[in-house]
Amino acid sequence: YEGVVAHSTATPEAPAINIQRYETRTWRNAFVHYAVDWNETIQIADTKYMAYGAGPGANKRFVHVELCETADYSKFKRSYEKYVRLLARILKDNNLSVDKGLWTHNDVRKYLGGTDHEDPIDYLRS
Repeated sequence: YEGVVAHSTATPEAPAINIQRYETRTWRNAFVHYAVDWNETIQIADTKYMAYGAGPGANKRFVHVELCETADYSKFKRSYEKYVRLLARILKDNNLSVDKGLWTHNDVRKYLGGTDHEDPIDYLRS
């Protein structure tokens, strides 16, 4: 892989298990490799499988990780810390730098196209 794409779910208060259940049904149209919430990190799919997470330019090139959204600051802090650790581990395991290997869904939209999503930028600003 060339890096990792950082996403956020846009389904407030839905935990990682809900994302896993949804993507188990919709894997032909939408799925990522990991979902991270305030209580757990779930690997939805082995990274040997191509994700369906950010358009044709990014799906096969990146590992994809969803951050579950919440309005509760305490839950956000716990989930964000786990999210950042997972992103860092994926980069380290693939010998990639943050500068070149960490992408957001918004970066994919701007530089590769094939998607109109801008996450997780707005969520992280809130």
